[in-house]
Amino acid sequence: MTRRRTERRTLQRRGFTLTETLIEVVLSSVVLTGVYFIFANSSDAYRVQGQIGGLINNLRFAGEHIKMDLERAGFLATPNSEQDAMANGGAVCHSAAAQPLVGITIHRDGEENAISQTVHQAGANPNILPTSITMFGDYWSQGPVSVHLVTGNLIELDGSTYNGGDFPAVTMLSDWFREGRLVRLQNTDGLEMYYYVDAFNNTGGGPSGTWPVLQVNEAVPVVYGGGGCGVTGQGTGTLINPVGYIRYRVAQDTRQGAPADKYDLVREELDPDDLSIVAQSQLTIAEYAVDLQFYDYAVLDALPPTPPALTLHPDVRAVSGIGGGGILGGGSSSTPELLRGLTFKISLRTREEDPNVTHIPRPGRWDRLITFDVDTNVGGAARVRSSVGRIVLDNFITL
Repeated sequence: MTRRRTERRTLQRRGFTLTETLIEVVLSSVVLTGVYFIFANSSDAYRVQGQIGGLINNLRFAGEHIKMDLERAGFLATPNSEQDAMANGGAVCHSAAAQPLVGITIHRDGEENAISQTVHQAGANPNILPTSITMFGDYWSQGPVSVHLVTGNLIELDGSTYNGGDFPAVTMLSDWFREGRLVRLQNTDGLEMYYYVDAFNNTGGGPSGTWPVLQVNEAVPVVYGGGGCGVTGQGTGTLINPVGYIRYRVAQDTRQGAPADKYDLVREELDPDDLSIVAQSQLTIAEYAVDLQFYDYAVLDALPPTPPALTLHPDVRAVSGIGGGGILGGGSSSTPELLRGLTFKISLRTREEDPNVTHIPRPGRWDRLITFDVDTNVGGAARVRSSVGRIVLDNFITL
């Protein structure tokens, strides 16, 4: 009995053999390695998903923004002041602007200027040639304001009535009718006159002198009996609203501290005289922009009453020449009033390059843009996503 108890105690004290320990270590290593790779892949997938999700959100915001502004092109304005002139049976009877007022202009920025101004590392990222679009219309007011009295070049606003609801606050009006911007006056016969704003005064108009007063660059003519270019009598019942130019384009972020490779989709107001950028008017609509394109232009070959035919131009080169020209180039041959619709495409990239992504250069100008090479000295590439939208220009149909 004593010997059996001793053997039993000896067997109970026995541990793992070296072979068993090695097997357990190997199995544990395999399990831990698998867990690590699952975690790493999940982490990478989560990071990529976050990047793509951010791109989609930014594209959605940018697409809605540009769509909203395109739909306002020609809004409470004219698509082409020369074609819409009173002499041609149109509504525009006077314009003080230094150049014709044009509803939409397309410029081929990537071809007109040095490509480095619109594309980072253009050699590694071929066939990216961004375009820009300039639009004319009312991009500030909530509707025209009624006029109380016109005296020479002074226009008193009617603080008792407003077509857009409650009469706007003076601070809002002073932003609408900013000095240097254009205003559109529409008389009771529906004729339109365009003037520059020289000054805006918070008070001085109306029966008690508390309504705002605009000073424009020319005296507004007075007509009697209607039918002429000017305001009838004292101008009561005339409508006024601000109008001007805005532009969308891909531009390098030149702010202090911005990376040299950072280009954004920006929206900016332009001076109606020379189309230069109005100071402090540039807004960043989407960061890390790569491309902005417009295509599939639906264009009439004539205006009614001539029976028109609608032509679809898929290529920007059919509507805008380098440096101008074409129906949307902004030159003397420009006829934007014939445009009825167009498609836009916005392309954005991720902020950083992914070393696991192989750069695929764009094979052709109209091919899909998949990646963007930010730094040619580093492997990998940034992912690119694009958003497409179609716009019908309802405000041009009334011409």
